[in-house]
Amino acid sequence: MCMKILPIIFCAIMLLLNIPNTNFLNCLTFTDGTFSFYTTENYTAQQCHTLKCGNGYIISCESNLAHFLYNKLNKQKLLGISIETSADNMKKIIDELDFKMETTQNCGDILFSYGYSTKLDKFVTIDGKKINIQIAKRGEKIKIGYPLILDSA
Repeated sequence: MCMKILPIIFCAIMLLLNIPNTNFLNCLTFTDGTFSFYTTENYTAQQCHTLKCGNGYIISCESNLAHFLYNKLNKQKLLGISIETSADNMKKIIDELDFKMETTQNCGDILFSYGYSTKLDKFVTIDGKKINIQIAKRGEKIKIGYPLILDSA
């Protein structure tokens, strides 16, 4: 009897360990701006703008439709998410994500910041460091990407 229960317990533990961390959008419910979803899935909907980009698509919408669009997209085909917002929202977003900055880079008039949030599960490795948030700041405009900004800042 005990030998039959052990595999079930093992599977239950593995499922619990693989539960994804906080959804990026849930951390940004208070944020106004334009959300962009980078995906290999072509999805068209009213009030969304779709742009063919290489082998994928950039689908953009305002914040009031972001959760709806996220739930409609196939999560396995989702490559990244970004939001274009004002500098006023940046502090709230950084606090909500518990963002830890790893490095910064100046490119002309754009300041890029790269960091990591333990609240999010996807990441890329840059210079041996886990990065899952990229922030581009140009004047008062901010673009935040998860795990990176995949279009022009």
